[in-house]
Amino acid sequence: MDVSTNHTVTPPGTSGGGGDGGEPDGLESQQVFLLILVLLLLVCFSVGQWATSRTKYLTEGSFGCLVGLLGGIILLIVNVFGDEDYSIDLAFPNEMFFDVLLPPIIFYQGYSMHKHRFFKNALVVMLLGLFGTIVSFACLSLTSALLRMFSTSTCLKLGAIMAATDSVAVLQVLNPERTPLLHSLVFGEGVINDASSIVLLRSVRSTYNNIDDGVDEALSRTIYSILTGFGLTFFFSGMIGVSVGLFSAF
Repeated sequence: MDVSTNHTVTPPGTSGGGGDGGEPDGLESQQVFLLILVLLLLVCFSVGQWATSRTKYLTEGSFGCLVGLLGGIILLIVNVFGDEDYSIDLAFPNEMFFDVLLPPIIFYQGYSMHKHRFFKNALVVMLLGLFGTIVSFACLSLTSALLRMFSTSTCLKLGAIMAATDSVAVLQVLNPERTPLLHSLVFGEGVINDASSIVLLRSVRSTYNNIDDGVDEALSRTIYSILTGFGLTFFFSGMIGVSVGLFSAF
């Protein structure tokens, strides 16, 4: 819907549309969207703890999801039955998320875990988090390829993205005092799984960026390049982490 035509009769000097291709309308939509977002955040922070303390079936994460769902439904109703279109495209750089926001989260997870339980079950955690992610990546990529709807690179990227499992909801249910072994396994697997999925996705992207004109090479050669890049990145990242840890300890 072209909403700029609604403001063609607006007198000069009033706040509304302009004559420059509807740019003020876009700015107004952004302001309304950000205002609703701030209001939803205030609701989450102010009412979330009170609402979760009233029932045992509602956590802070699920309350935030419900508030976001309610806000999305309200925006959808306004866009469908209203005269204004408040949809907005928010562009967030991937590098900012992977290089700035995600590493502190993974670091905090590793720093706050129970060290004794993790190292006691390190072999099982590595098998689940590392090799389990690779197996899940292979199965999901193969399933996507069998649909014959995407290219090889897209199937591999989908496999790397969907191989990342979210263990936060499971950890909310598990009690570390009652089930310490299961809690430590799920927690450790979640940390390594996130890191493995990120490295896999980066390996897929770097491999296909080096292919001329975006043409797929032989599948075996491509998979070998991805796994080689994944292994080297994971190995050297682990060595850097161990070196920094030993240097800090001494």
